[in-house]
Amino acid sequence: MATVLVPWHAVASNRDALQQALPLDQASNDPVGDIEMIVPACTEGGASIKVEIMSRVPGTEAIALFAEKSDVPLLANFTLSHGAQPYIMTRIRLAQSQSVEVVVKANGQYYKASRYITVLDQKG
Repeated sequence: MATVLVPWHAVASNRDALQQALPLDQASNDPVGDIEMIVPACTEGGASIKVEIMSRVPGTEAIALFAEKSDVPLLANFTLSHGAQPYIMTRIRLAQSQSVEVVVKANGQYYKASRYITVLDQKG
């Protein structure tokens, strides 16, 4: 398998490039709740939304956060050092209501979970 290097912003802003970099459609849904997402179901504005992610998938190597309707679908990507606790807390910006998806890479496989966030004061 060849490694293709492209600028991060080119991948982050293009769903097709994201699909090549991370096989999102091949990610298994998290049926047992090993990926915990703490996000508000509803927010007054999308300017600063707190997101907490905890992966209990053994061997978690990386955690990526996506919002497909965003101008830049890849909101964040975290690579974890060996032995690091797979817990992430960050803030995101959403211009409209949409699903936010987490993809966890563990032992060479991908797992995903998602939550829908309703933005009441939508701009854009």
